Amino acid sequence: MGRTSSQSVWISNTQTLGDYALSAPGVANIDTWTSIRNPQYRLSVSPVVVDGVNGTHQLQILGVSGDPAKPNCFVASRSQVNPIIPPTWRPPQKPDLPAIPVSPELPDQPVVVRPSLPDRPVAVRPTLPDRPIAVRPSLPDRPVVTRPALPDRPVVSRPIDPDQPQESYLPELNGSPALTQTEVASLCPSAERDAAGQYTPETLERCPALRLALTQAPLTPGRDLPDESLWNVWVDPHYIYTSNRRGFSDVEEKTHSLGMGVDRRINADLAIGVLLNINDLQTESFDGNITTDGTSYNLGPYLAYQLSPAWSLFANATIGTANMEREVLMFKGDGDSSSYGGNINLYGDYPLTEQTHVRPKLGINYQKEDIEDFTLKGRLASFYLEPEIEGSRQESGQALATVELNTLFVGAGNEVYRPYVEVGTYYNYLQDKNSIYPEWQGVFRGGLRALLGSHTQVDASLGYESIGVSGLDVWDIGLFVSHGF
Repeated sequence: MGRTSSQSVWISNTQTLGDYALSAPGVANIDTWTSIRNPQYRLSVSPVVVDGVNGTHQLQILGVSGDPAKPNCFVASRSQVNPIIPPTWRPPQKPDLPAIPVSPELPDQPVVVRPSLPDRPVAVRPTLPDRPIAVRPSLPDRPVVTRPALPDRPVVSRPIDPDQPQESYLPELNGSPALTQTEVASLCPSAERDAAGQYTPETLERCPALRLALTQAPLTPGRDLPDESLWNVWVDPHYIYTSNRRGFSDVEEKTHSLGMGVDRRINADLAIGVLLNINDLQTESFDGNITTDGTSYNLGPYLAYQLSPAWSLFANATIGTANMEREVLMFKGDGDSSSYGGNINLYGDYPLTEQTHVRPKLGINYQKEDIEDFTLKGRLASFYLEPEIEGSRQESGQALATVELNTLFVGAGNEVYRPYVEVGTYYNYLQDKNSIYPEWQGVFRGGLRALLGSHTQVDASLGYESIGVSGLDVWDIGLFVSHGF
């Protein structure tokens, strides 16, 4: 490519991949490299500078050392005659540009000075005299007339004839204070007024929330929310789950209970009815080696009496029969029993506000059961045995004291809802001396009562009845439905 006095410069263009070497006479390897792309240019500097054929350089592709089958392969050669860039070559120089002529300087132009204009006089306008300001006399303050606020007119309910109960009526106040129009408006948003601004009796009779605000303790649980009616029918299913770990063995008990009844209102303070309770009981202990499965029926009359506006009494007496199937290891048998008992409950109701009420409840019940003799039958090894179990007589009694807090909610369409919570205690004052159940147990229950239409009431509840008792869990799920007609 070119040379200096001590070095020659070579450029190689390889067309195939491989290892290459540049050599000259007396110098084996001037430069070696590996071609990794095709084509590839390589610039090499050689110390051999000879003008003529003796300065020939040779390009070879290298073979494998020690392998005669792959020797070095000649590629090309070139002498140093007529290099691409002669040693005497120099880049041409640009010719000098001619000198730029200098323009002669122009003579200074004379400065023209314009004569200044004389100052103009300033015209001053004369000031006008101040005009007098007319001040209007202020008017005396007018007295503010305040209209006296009109007191709310009390709403007086219509008395009813207790001997002729009606389908829908506004009950007596029973000594409770009359409600004002503001309170009536909050309880009965859809109530209408007549031309004189008074609520019409027909409108008030169609407002269940007003009746509930005026009435306190319900005569029976089924007559709490619905409109007063001559007859009332109800059903009360329950599921009770008990896990008792207080004895020698864990006892698991499941009870499905269904209560139902119907009563007739005799007068404003008295209702008489009849009830039926059906219970299905299943118990299991000792890992299922001892089981009991039985069904009982209890039937009897009940009455409800309004002691005062704040208290009502509910009492019933029942007689019953039961059949129990028992299994102890490999022995099985069944037996019958009969029972009788009764309970008395007192229900109270005290309003805190028009919507919120407190309801205390006191109750006591007693039951006596006579269990007949029964026989267990089974085979022990190769022996068939029939042990006879002697009958027994058992008594049980429980007292309760609870308090309920409920709030009344009324929808725009006169829908009535009454959520509540109840807390209290049970006292098992009479039970078998070998019973594994506690003497005292706390109770907590929450639920919601709702009025469907004007004659149907629904009460859904969930209770935990073993507060404060270790090793015992009692859950009670109930759904009470009543209908008046």
